[in-house]
Amino acid sequence: LIQSCASGSTNADREAASASMQSGGAGAAAFGNPVGPARPAVGVDPAREPHGCNDLRVEFKPVIPTVMLVVDRSGSMFDSAYGGSPTRWLALDEALFPSAGGVLSDYQGAVRFGLLTYTADSAAGVCPVLRDVAPALGNLAAIKALYQEESTRPSFKAETPTGAAVTAATEQLQAMTAEGPGHILLVTDGEPDDCVTADPQCGQDLSIAAVQRAYAQGIGT
Repeated sequence: LIQSCASGSTNADREAASASMQSGGAGAAAFGNPVGPARPAVGVDPAREPHGCNDLRVEFKPVIPTVMLVVDRSGSMFDSAYGGSPTRWLALDEALFPSAGGVLSDYQGAVRFGLLTYTADSAAGVCPVLRDVAPALGNLAAIKALYQEESTRPSFKAETPTGAAVTAATEQLQAMTAEGPGHILLVTDGEPDDCVTADPQCGQDLSIAAVQRAYAQGIGT
């Protein structure tokens, strides 16, 4: 509660009036007689003079952000160890879904989490290959189920079309009508490809451009 009071007089006026009232003088008349109605100063329009106190109530409402986890499912995520884990995919699994607690578990009631996995099958001409769980509150079980389904290494030569994946995530976040900021959390381990030329891996510019477009739409990465 913010409160402000206006009297229409200066500090000097109030000090002079206070001294006059203490001595029984007539200065008190300009600020109102304690036992009678207030009398405005000569030449002052009572209708335009500020009165009393103004109240302003400020209410704060929680902001619920949306975070889309965009996870690379290319072959290298299943081929290389990371830390104490035999693969990078498993290392991320252990980070997202620990035996107790974890970011998704602890904050699923305050953050709309979603998951988008991506790769490409260049031999079949399918790019990108996407699977997703739309962002929502209380989404831990659905995200974990999809992540477990995707935990087998692709049988094809799985590429890394990062730019296409970021673009897909951006479009999904833009389509949401819920209030609150949107963010993309990208997890990848290799050089990006593009959907035109899988090899050599020359998708860096397209990936940067996709992130810049997301930023221009107010989506953080």
